[in-house]
Amino acid sequence: MAWLATRGYLLCTTFCLLTVLFYLRAIAQKRYSFAALLCFALATCTKGIGMMLPPVLLLIDWFPLRRIISPQTAFRCAIEKTPFFALSLLTGTTAFLAKQTHGGMAPIEQYGLVERFGQAVYGIWFYLLKTVSPRHLLPLYEKHPECWQVLFSMVLLTVVLIFLFLFRHRLFPIIGTFGTFLILIFPMLGITQSGVQLYADRFTYFAAVSVSVLFSSGLSRVRVLRRTVYLAVSVFICIFALQTGTYAFVWGDEGRLWSRTVMEDDASAIGHNELGLVFLDQAEYEEALVHFQRANQLNPRSAMVLHNAALALAGFKRYHAALEKWDEAASLTRSVKETCKIMLARGWACEQMGDSVHAEQIYDDLIELAGADPMLCAKALQLRAVLKIKDGRIGSALPDLQRILDLPVSSEKKEKVSSVLRELKKIPEAEASGIF
Repeated sequence: MAWLATRGYLLCTTFCLLTVLFYLRAIAQKRYSFAALLCFALATCTKGIGMMLPPVLLLIDWFPLRRIISPQTAFRCAIEKTPFFALSLLTGTTAFLAKQTHGGMAPIEQYGLVERFGQAVYGIWFYLLKTVSPRHLLPLYEKHPECWQVLFSMVLLTVVLIFLFLFRHRLFPIIGTFGTFLILIFPMLGITQSGVQLYADRFTYFAAVSVSVLFSSGLSRVRVLRRTVYLAVSVFICIFALQTGTYAFVWGDEGRLWSRTVMEDDASAIGHNELGLVFLDQAEYEEALVHFQRANQLNPRSAMVLHNAALALAGFKRYHAALEKWDEAASLTRSVKETCKIMLARGWACEQMGDSVHAEQIYDDLIELAGADPMLCAKALQLRAVLKIKDGRIGSALPDLQRILDLPVSSEKKEKVSSVLRELKKIPEAEASGIF
């Protein structure tokens, strides 16, 4: 696993599997009921996706345990799992409110019910296909499914459901697997869409377990050509192991990761923007600008893409063109933090052009901006203090440096600023302009 952010899915999957294990033992031996509930509580604490396990336990009651054979037995099994459903409801409600409170969930006005439905229907087959054939994997998927893809997915889903219903007495294992997969992947289908990605490979970590169980169960029952089948499976495992190593190598470096992303999906605005940032860090401004321009074509409403393009232009010392980009970015952004980034960069560009008066005015506006990011505010105070010291106004610069110490900056930065303050207090104001 190359992405640390996904460890929550794996921890949740571990505790959910333990829950199932203890649940099966509780049914067989009339013990371990509390252990199952405890593991489920731990699963819901590590990741909200764990809340979908109680319906899966009911599916297990139906098949393979065959405890549900009538509406009465179904009701009894459901009542039996009241503690599980209570924890699930608590987790789901908390997760929903957290997303809504912190703005993680896309509003209906921005992303309508029709779009969510289309994403969900297409997502079922997207995740199934990626599970059985993990090819062309990307760090994120931005492209919305086309109309024909949604219609085809709806028709295919309808045909599959009808087929499973008609042959329900013979296809218990497949129905159980498909139902479990749908239940576990349901929260990830976009009904409560959040973030920029429509789909993500990591969302299948938990749901894919059901497919693995079906496959391994079928494999254990092979009687004809047993050696041939096992040899074929071994070859596939080797191929997937090699593919895993390849993806781990790609994900181990930002340049390789985003190069692979834009190669697989040239319409990825985020991919082009991130690759541009890689080139920007390497001072390859021409390559960076090409990717920022492509990202801007794909997403012309992104203020940060324009901000990054301006930084690339500034690398060429084309400051006037960069300032125009920053002005355009400032007109698009609705984020205070993004506004602070743009203002800080504009002030720096004015400094490079020799316009220290305008630069200081920009820093003044940033520092006084309501809700300004503390780290960016500290940087603006530092740059304004440097301008004042260069101009011989050491007495005016000292309060700026002192204000940095009152902000939540790193201890290393505080130590450095304190050292500068001590040195400045020893220098006569008339000599201050010469220390930089």
